Amino acid sequence: MWTLALALNNTITEFETNISLSDLAYEAGNMPNRNETFRMENFTYQNDVVMETMFKHLEDTDFLGVSGDVTFNEVGIRRVTQYLILQFRKNSSKRIVNEEIGVWSTNASLVYTKNSTEETTWPFGIPYDGVSVVIVINTVHASLTSIMIIFSTVGILFSVACLVFNFYFRNQTLIRLSSPNLNYLIGSGAILLYLAIIVTVLPADTAVFSSVVCNLRVWLTGFGYSLCYGTILVKMWRVYYIFSNPSTLKKANLHDWMLAIMVLCFVILDLVMLVIFSLVEGLRGNLRAERVLDKEASSTTTGEQGRIKEFYVYVCDSLAWDIFLGIFYGYKAFLQVCTYIPAS
Repeated sequence: MWTLALALNNTITEFETNISLSDLAYEAGNMPNRNETFRMENFTYQNDVVMETMFKHLEDTDFLGVSGDVTFNEVGIRRVTQYLILQFRKNSSKRIVNEEIGVWSTNASLVYTKNSTEETTWPFGIPYDGVSVVIVINTVHASLTSIMIIFSTVGILFSVACLVFNFYFRNQTLIRLSSPNLNYLIGSGAILLYLAIIVTVLPADTAVFSSVVCNLRVWLTGFGYSLCYGTILVKMWRVYYIFSNPSTLKKANLHDWMLAIMVLCFVILDLVMLVIFSLVEGLRGNLRAERVLDKEASSTTTGEQGRIKEFYVYVCDSLAWDIFLGIFYGYKAFLQVCTYIPAS
């Protein structure tokens, strides 16, 4: 800053004392001579005379600074071989003093002097070179996570109790009429859906864990939905088929294993869609979670050193990902609609 200030001051002084140079500056700037010396307020970046004059005074810079004599060579490199390094320290009287700790040479080496070492110079470690930024990964709030996990666990336990009840009373008339073998699929699908909720609210604060969560919840939701609502769909369809075709022969042809194969077709379709998408996007490297700035949480500055705290979240978001989820869940919604059409 001192170098620039001195160069500007010397340039202004030369224009005031050198009339010929001042006239050349007016001509270089395509400005009419105003019968006064050229002023720096009229400078433009196209004025070569002003630029050359200022660079000349930059080369002629010579003053005593805190780190010694300040001079430059013809290419702008400071003419100095060593820097004396001083550090503010507290002495025995708790007063701040300026003590020499070493000499730094132009070959980028620091030589400690006066019994100074790296440990005495930086007793708390070498400080951060700049303003430190604290990265905070925002996840689902712990209270919300706990509530969702508790409710999902209750749902899982209830589903397991229903499966046990279904198995124990499978030979009872009412249970047998509800197709106990298909009920196993409904209960298993419900358990997978509850697990998908737990996976979704887990505090994913790393890229690897977030990537696993993003992909796992889609797999669990897909298989769980197909097993649960797919089974309900085929059971409703069988009721509709029986009442629409009262023939005894046709009723006997719709066994549980046939409906289970239909549900298996839904699961296989999910598997094919998920595998193809995972292979295509995996080879393109788009299945990883990406850390993005949390727009709902503004950055803050804390502490005496002005530490900046920035908030981020991990997301699995891409155009292909959105299109796939639209198709995948759209197909599920179609199954949901088909479930209620026979009932109506």
